[in-house]
Amino acid sequence: VQPHIEIGDTLLAADLVQHDLESTALNLPRGQVPFSDYRFLPSDPILLELAAGFRPATGQLHQGRICTGDQFITYREMNSHAYLTDELDGDGVEMEGASVALVCSVNRVPFLVARTISDRADAEAATNFEAFLPQASRNSLDLVRFLLREMARVDLSAG
Repeated sequence: VQPHIEIGDTLLAADLVQHDLESTALNLPRGQVPFSDYRFLPSDPILLELAAGFRPATGQLHQGRICTGDQFITYREMNSHAYLTDELDGDGVEMEGASVALVCSVNRVPFLVARTISDRADAEAATNFEAFLPQASRNSLDLVRFLLREMARVDLSAG
């Protein structure tokens, strides 16, 4: 959702938020999990720092906020979804990450979410997504391998 992040770039989640969790009836801001302190779910700082050294084979590496919701956002929804950037300061949108982040946060399991940007939520999104799966898969595999090497090299028990 940010113009400086291109198709093929990798976005590391500094944090995540459930953009379609809206509880105004409870006087809560968008993304706030009712009856909890969970809204913006930060990735593990050590994993994020290690991943910052990753260089994808294609595209650039970015850190930012990933907004998660239960719909595939297309260009026609962008006006009604201006809150993604205006209210939530989102950098990318997807459909699973904040759910995983919430479960990890509640259970105190370190996590890191990364996404390779597959489309611009425009009329070409479905075509781009299908064509882009091999590259996104490769970036994910390369990042996991990189993190495993880095984690083996660094004493994580000190953090």
